[in-house]
Order: sequence, then C-alpha cells, then structure tokens
Amino acid sequence: MRSGFAEVYGRRIEYPNIHKQKRKTPQNIKAVVDACISQSMFSIWKSHEDFFRVINFNYLTNLSPFHRKILQLTSLADFIALVSEKVNSPTAFESLTNDQLHLALGLQCHIFVTADKRLLQKANFIKNWLELPVHVFDVDGFAKFLLRQVYLKDHPEQTTGTFRCTVNSNGRKIKEYEIDLA
Repeated sequence: MRSGFAEVYGRRIEYPNIHKQKRKTPQNIKAVVDACISQSMFSIWKSHEDFFRVINFNYLTNLSPFHRKILQLTSLADFIALVSEKVNSPTAFESLTNDQLHLALGLQCHIFVTADKRLLQKANFIKNWLELPVHVFDVDGFAKFLLRQVYLKDHPEQTTGTFRCTVNSNGRKIKEYEIDLA
C-alpha cells in the first residue's frame, strides 16, 4: 500500500521513521485502572492482575497472543467504563466485534486511524497499556500529521510556529487546519 501512495501531485510522500521518534511518557495507566477497580462497588477483583486471571482468552488458540491480549484489554476497558457503548443498538454486538478486530490488526501497524471516538479512546488505552510504538489518530489528527510532514519536507528550515492549510472543493472551503510545527 505504501508504494501506491508514493507520489501525490508530483510530491514524494515519505513516511516518518516512527521507531526513532520520541514518544510521550504515558501516565501510569495500570495504577489508574487499579484505583478504578479498588474503588468499585463490584468487589470481586482488587487489581487488574485479578481481573486478568479470571478474564483470559488463552483457550482461544486460533487467535494470536496479541489478539487475545486485545480481547482482554477491551474487556477491561468496558469493565472500568472507559467508554460507554450503545448496547441497545441493533448493531452493538457487531460493532464491538469489529472494534476488537480493528484494534487487534491496526495496533500492530505504525499508524492507526479511526473516525470512531470510542474506538479512538480504546486504541489509546491499549497503546498506553502495552506501550506500543503506534501513532493513534482521529481523521483530522491524521490529516494534520500528513500536512505537517509535507510542509516540513518543503520548508526544512522552519521547525517552529504554525501554518494554515485550507481544503477546498470546487471553490468551496471544506476544512481549515492550523498546524503546529513544534
């Protein structure tokens, strides 16, 4: 797929070497989860380790260990009410299943993009929990990321400040982005 998008309007798009970029130090997400569990009125478990001992998917040997971990972590996210799914929706089960599949596949990539706010929260939760080297974006965040990369390629001397980029269609402004270069 990368080679299919190597040139856009005569410009070569280079993908950043994400493995060498500095990552923000995630908060101690495990301590936050343990505090949620310990303060819960549902007192079966005292910590995430207790939760994982009971809620494990090791019997699903047709799934990869990573996929089983995703199932476990999405179950934990649901338990601590990280996001609230619309379970009364007729497509709720299908949606939850698709989300887990997208997380299991997408979080193994360099970049994960979604327009679903709930899925974005779960992806960031799992990324921080497992300390994955993946960039997680919503659609606008990804657009800004790409625009910043193209701008810096064309203006290597400018590494601070901001610039604006307007997306037009048939002379009509669709979206305007203000992009921070720092």
